[in-house]
Amino acid sequence: MTLQNFDLKEQVRAYWTARADGFDGSPGHRIRSEGEFAAYERLIRRHAPGLVGGEILDAASGTGEVTRLLRRLGCRVTGVDLSERMVEIARAKHSGDPDAGFLQGDTERLTLPDAGFDGIICRNLIWTLTDPDTAFAEWFRVLKPGGTVVAFESNWMQPTRFARILRKLSARLGRAVEVSEQDFTSMLEQLPFRDSLTPADLTPRLVAAGFAKPSFHTIRAVARAQLGHASWAERLSLLSFSRGRFMLVARRPASEEGDLEG
Repeated sequence: MTLQNFDLKEQVRAYWTARADGFDGSPGHRIRSEGEFAAYERLIRRHAPGLVGGEILDAASGTGEVTRLLRRLGCRVTGVDLSERMVEIARAKHSGDPDAGFLQGDTERLTLPDAGFDGIICRNLIWTLTDPDTAFAEWFRVLKPGGTVVAFESNWMQPTRFARILRKLSARLGRAVEVSEQDFTSMLEQLPFRDSLTPADLTPRLVAAGFAKPSFHTIRAVARAQLGHASWAERLSLLSFSRGRFMLVARRPASEEGDLEG
């Protein structure tokens, strides 16, 4: 695939479109077990209870896996994804559910009304943002006062020597590791979070967008559940990405004066 004539946004779109049909087969993407669902649910109920039963934007909704989680929590979901193919798969997966709808669109420049959502959730999205400050300002805009952003992320960009060894072993067992592919590396080199994605990187940007100081939480229980339903090759791949995984919770203040306790 030749990328020279694509701008960065189109590279991101092309990358995820190319992965769409096999996305649910990759470890950590499809929610494979009741234990993994339960681990995610506990985290949301404990750290972001305002999402439960709310009107939620699933940002970069992909194949609709996080929407499955949200529907279990009684949420009404609008999913937005840059890739038309991802949207097609998500619509098919949730066919017949009137409380789960999907749109093709850019989560950095949303065509959605102000203050329309109780919460926004995303998984493995922030590292691919081409303009994170614009994205965070948009998320602030479409949230209701007091609304919550939840993001499940990791510092993918700086693998340790041990992580690189695990990925090589995983590849020898037949697991293709996407981060070694040319499309990925060409795209990553241009992204704002190409060097690091940590709480320290995110906090000042979110506060500048208007959010109260965010909180960050471990997601070890999710990781354990994923390992329990993975092949050996997949386990090695998952373990190579386990360092630095976190749950971000950021709230739009309930009033203009703000609620800075976060």
